[in-house]
Amino acid sequence: MNTPYEFEDLDDYLHGRMSPSDKAAFEQALADDPTLQQRLEALRAESSVLQMLRREHLLQQLEQWSEESAPEKKTDPEQVGSKTILPRNLIIVLIAGLLVVVIAIVIKIFGFTDHSTGVQPSPPPTQLANTQQKPPAKEPIAQEAPQVGAPKPNT
Repeated sequence: MNTPYEFEDLDDYLHGRMSPSDKAAFEQALADDPTLQQRLEALRAESSVLQMLRREHLLQQLEQWSEESAPEKKTDPEQVGSKTILPRNLIIVLIAGLLVVVIAIVIKIFGFTDHSTGVQPSPPPTQLANTQQKPPAKEPIAQEAPQVGAPKPNT
């Protein structure tokens, strides 16, 4: 018995994309036609195999990606001894750098320099404010200078 159902119809039935009325008509034709039943079973088997192959391909692809992203193990004798800075060593380097900075700041603040040059440092501002300054001496008021050759007045 030759049925009007094509591959797309069988695929729609397998994947649940048929309307309820089309599905009922297809199931009636399926019950009456052994050739349609064989075609549906063959399509079901193909779909199952394709799904299994897709899953296997995806697993292989995932495994390949994980191998590509995994770091290579050092098996070369020249590379085995070479190391990059480990986090432990990085912490030591950072602490040493911080210590150098702290020492530089302490030297700058406290000024550990040689004070034996003999130069007296200026007194602190509080000592300058406490010294009393004497007012300048009053100068005598200038008197009129006597005229030369002139007689002195009698008093």
